[in-house]
Amino acid sequence: MHACRIVAVLAAAALAAPACQRRQSALGLGEPRPPETRRAPVTDVYKSVSITDDYRWLEDWSDPRVRAWNDGQNAYARSVVDRLPGVEAIRDQVAAMRRIAVPRYSHLAMAGGTLFALKMEPPRQQAVLVSMVSEEDPASATKVVDPGRLDPAGGTSIDWYVPSPDGRLVVVSLSEGGSERGHARVYDAATGSEIGDVVHRVNWRILRCCSSRARTTRVSIRCTRAR
Repeated sequence: MHACRIVAVLAAAALAAPACQRRQSALGLGEPRPPETRRAPVTDVYKSVSITDDYRWLEDWSDPRVRAWNDGQNAYARSVVDRLPGVEAIRDQVAAMRRIAVPRYSHLAMAGGTLFALKMEPPRQQAVLVSMVSEEDPASATKVVDPGRLDPAGGTSIDWYVPSPDGRLVVVSLSEGGSERGHARVYDAATGSEIGDVVHRVNWRILRCCSSRARTTRVSIRCTRAR
């Protein structure tokens, strides 16, 4: 019985293989092939356990070889995707949906009677930090930090934010180019003005804002930083 099942499965696979091959040929999926990725092993030891990473060299965006590899991968992906059936119709539908100006609010936080939130509204590329009276009054929302104003190219985004207990200050982590290696900055929630020092290369946080009623603007930050 088991042998019959195996034969049946193999027969079905044999019948399906030519169809798959014809489809790959029609789509041009067999050629070209993606660029080869060089291996450069790097080994770290964590508590007597060795961990080897063959592709850590790809993390260095300043390396011309990394940029060349990225360009090659993008070119290959484009050569495949652009020939898929219906791709233009899909692009048109996605573009139309991205133009629908329906705001979305996320990461809400209440502090000092003020509601903070990240507001995403197409066609903006990045979310904006806003403050408002309550979730029932989105029309009262005012901008606190707008990454688009800081970087018109759209490459800067908000990783996270933490308001002070009284809602008068807010710490915002901003990163560039999708790096997720943000720099923590302090803003006046009422004016959106940047104040205080900058904590660079923050990738995780346990953060506590002091009261903005203090004589000087201070922020206590305990965090790990990107190596």
